[in-house]
Amino acid sequence: MPDSFNYTAFFDLDLTLTSETSGRLLARHAYKKGLMSESDLIKALWLSFAYRFSLMDPVKIVNKMASWVKGINEKDFNELADEILANTLLPSIYSQAAEEVNRHKNNNAATVILSSAPEYICKNVAKYLGINDVECTVLEVKDGF
Repeated sequence: MPDSFNYTAFFDLDLTLTSETSGRLLARHAYKKGLMSESDLIKALWLSFAYRFSLMDPVKIVNKMASWVKGINEKDFNELADEILANTLLPSIYSQAAEEVNRHKNNNAATVILSSAPEYICKNVAKYLGINDVECTVLEVKDGF
C-alpha cells in the first residue's frame, strides 16, 4: 500500500461487512458436499459456540477450526468458497458497510479487512468492495492440498 494515505480503516468481515459468518457457511456447505465429516461439523459448531461466548482463546479456536481442511484439495476448497461467495456472502454485504468503506476511501484512507476468515474469502470480498488489503487466516498448501 502506498504511504500517501491519511489513515487506515480496518473492517472485520463476518457480521460486520456481511450479515453472515463465513466459517459457518464453509462448514455447512463442506459437510453437504462430503468435504467435512459429521464429527468435524459437530466440533466446528462447538468451537463456534466457544468463540461467541469467549470460552476459549480465539487463536486456539481459529487453529482448531481450520484443522478440518487438512487433506482437502485446494481446488475443491476454492470452488466451495466461490460458491459461498457468489450465492451467499457477497449478497449479504450490508449496504451501509459498503457505503462506509467508500466514505473512508473518499477521505484518502487505506482500507483493510482484518478477519480470522480464510484468505481466499477475504481477498475476494476485498476485491468486490475495492478494499486495499487483507490481514486474515492463511492456510498452508502443500502439493495442492
